[in-house]
Amino acid sequence: MRAHVGLPTEAGFTRPAHDVRVSARVGLWLGVAFGVCFLTGLLSHAIQPPPGWFEWPTRPVSLYRITQGLHGLAGVAAIPRLLAKLWSVYPKLFARPAVRSPWHAVERGSVLVLIGAAFFQLATGLLNVFHAYPWRFFFPPVHHAVAWIAIGALIVHVGVKLPLIRDGLSDRVDDEPARFRRYYLVGSNVFFWGWRGAPAGCCATGGCMSPAATASSTRSTAAAARSAGRIRPAARFAILPSRATMIRPHRSRDTART
Repeated sequence: MRAHVGLPTEAGFTRPAHDVRVSARVGLWLGVAFGVCFLTGLLSHAIQPPPGWFEWPTRPVSLYRITQGLHGLAGVAAIPRLLAKLWSVYPKLFARPAVRSPWHAVERGSVLVLIGAAFFQLATGLLNVFHAYPWRFFFPPVHHAVAWIAIGALIVHVGVKLPLIRDGLSDRVDDEPARFRRYYLVGSNVFFWGWRGAPAGCCATGGCMSPAATASSTRSTAAAARSAGRIRPAARFAILPSRATMIRPHRSRDTART
């Protein structure tokens, strides 16, 4: 008899990375990066070619280089922040019902526009840094037009989510117990130091368990690692690895006697 596998629900995502406090803080810094990109992009667009009322100052001579350096840095910095933001809020895709009201439909539509415009801006802007243009449109006017779409969708999104953002930013993340704080470090711990470097009570996927389940999981993980012969999957990237954190390869008793 085959087990029925249904779609996940929003309530099933309980990891701290999906908490509103995390998504609000990541979204704040993502919004700052987008704001810097938008303002410095407007300056760049206004100067090529400038309208009659606009005059670029002659001093300091490096002003344009500084503004466009900020534009590029903020755009590159926004890429991991956008991915982290989407990872934090993607359980909202499984909320049911998918559309609760006409206003909710408009909200979800604005989010779709925002995500599409953000990916377009970051992808085309990054390719522009390398002077790679695998498209047929002229980059400056299209990049400028989509920037207005992105910033408009961002304003709508912030306006709709403002109460939730305010609540998320007012609560401190470090108010959680220590076992939840360890969650944020378990990924890098496992990556650099192998399975034995993960905090007690946390598995490789970031979930925290009871002491009894932790002991059982530790034994099963060690046994699986020994039988597979691959103990530290990211050891090649380790920085100053400690010998104490390594699991020795398994040797059977018969092999040891011979």
